[in-house]
Amino acid sequence: MSETEVAPAPDVVPEVTERPVLFLHIPKTAGTSLLLAMQNLFGDARVLRLNGADPQLQDTIDGIVANRLGALSCLAGHVPVHYFAPHLDRFRPFTVLRQPITRVFSLFRFLGRASDADLSAMGLNRGFGFEAFIGSRNPEVFGQVNNAMCRMLCGDPRLSDPASTEFWRIDPDPALVERALTTLRQFDFGLVEEMAATCELLRTRWDLPYALEEYAENTTARDDSEEDIASLQMVIRRNMLDLALYQRAAALFHARVHAADGGTRAAGHALFAPVLNQPVKVADIPGRQGFDPVERSGAAWLRADRPARIYFRAPAGLAHVRLRLYSLTADYPFARIVVAVNGRQAPQRVNLTEPHWFNLLVSPTNLNGEVNELTIDPPMFLSVRQFTPDTPDQRYLSVALANIAFLG
Repeated sequence: MSETEVAPAPDVVPEVTERPVLFLHIPKTAGTSLLLAMQNLFGDARVLRLNGADPQLQDTIDGIVANRLGALSCLAGHVPVHYFAPHLDRFRPFTVLRQPITRVFSLFRFLGRASDADLSAMGLNRGFGFEAFIGSRNPEVFGQVNNAMCRMLCGDPRLSDPASTEFWRIDPDPALVERALTTLRQFDFGLVEEMAATCELLRTRWDLPYALEEYAENTTARDDSEEDIASLQMVIRRNMLDLALYQRAAALFHARVHAADGGTRAAGHALFAPVLNQPVKVADIPGRQGFDPVERSGAAWLRADRPARIYFRAPAGLAHVRLRLYSLTADYPFARIVVAVNGRQAPQRVNLTEPHWFNLLVSPTNLNGEVNELTIDPPMFLSVRQFTPDTPDQRYLSVALANIAFLG
């Protein structure tokens, strides 16, 4: 693809009543989909992912808190909570838990698809069995198959330090469960097994102006053959604390769902407030749902499971909305794309500018002064493998959004 350069959206300092989300990502808890949801919610530039292997991680975090919070709506990473202990009051902390047995088996399947280089770094050979996995003494694997949720949430640095004898205990102190629960009481959190309720709870607690889409977990291929009784027993023995934590946390989660209590607002920019006559790249659009990650070309493909949506506050004098789109095929039926504003199909015109690229000019007639919803619903999705048979990409694609402009 080739596309003309579009200026990024202007940076806006968040309200003092808002705090950025801190997404503490526990591995194999739908993190890939959650991170995409955060990018769609806030815009890519306002979401920063930490490198958990950074040798200066504490200094990096301290520097971000001191100098960059105004430019962020979400900070994310595989980072134990003790790194954020001095700063939690500057964030809206959030995490997701997963049933511990399911989480460990999911990790086993995931590593089975890892590259030879990654497996070698973890001391595993191609085709490794479950016993080699669950009994690994590689710190990265060991920490993930032995009460990983408690390790990340308890606040004890020794549980993430392989140089500490506490790291290697497979019978750790049961008091770690209470410490992890103390952390969760300060957090917004959800459950992978109840994502619909998690999304609704976040909408309420983060004071979002629209419902979040349910996250589609990026799962590995399911194969229950490794879950024999002996393997289950090995997982249970090594995750007794996580099992206790999950049971207690699920009760707290359900109480919160029932109460639907609010709290301090998360750093917003979850609603697009465009400037008239200024094109904005899709990566800089907050309040979007139903888009895949932004690609190097600068465009983001619409997902096939539901119409794509952009939530926006209409600028005064708005007459048209121009969508710059790229199609999977040069003969895609552009004219049959349905664009609706607040549930009503809007009059539209198509302008083909070059092969695959076209502009869609939409004229909304039913805008309101608060939250408006623009939906893009393509007529058909095509398998990528139909055009590139040897690709590992299994998606069905139609059109990709590059930028949008609200015109007077």
